Amino acid sequence: MAYDYRNSLVFTVRAGHELFFYLPGTRRLQPWVGLGSGIEYKDRVSTEQWSLDLAVAQTGVDVVVSPRVSVGLFASATATFVSYPRVLLGGSTRPDAQGEWAGGFTFVGSRLTAGLRGTFLAL
Repeated sequence: MAYDYRNSLVFTVRAGHELFFYLPGTRRLQPWVGLGSGIEYKDRVSTEQWSLDLAVAQTGVDVVVSPRVSVGLFASATATFVSYPRVLLGGSTRPDAQGEWAGGFTFVGSRLTAGLRGTFLAL
């Protein structure tokens, strides 16, 4: 049986703000910390989810490749308030869907993230 990838697709939109503080470093290595907050919307095939990122704390170090380009590693911790909507059992959250609905729920949680980031200055 072939895997149906269509049920795994996720569309995500994020908006928010973050302040970055660059710490003393060398010409090639630039350490930094960031603080911020924002919102996130995820749309899966059968459900939608909104979350409010109450606080986002990041830290990392960038390697300066040129005056306008840097790459580096980062780690972040997020405190988040997540709201899951009512879900159609075995199906969709779409308002026009028919069937038996299960109630949604909310919770406060956290998320840890690490990765590679790139900075590209246009001006």
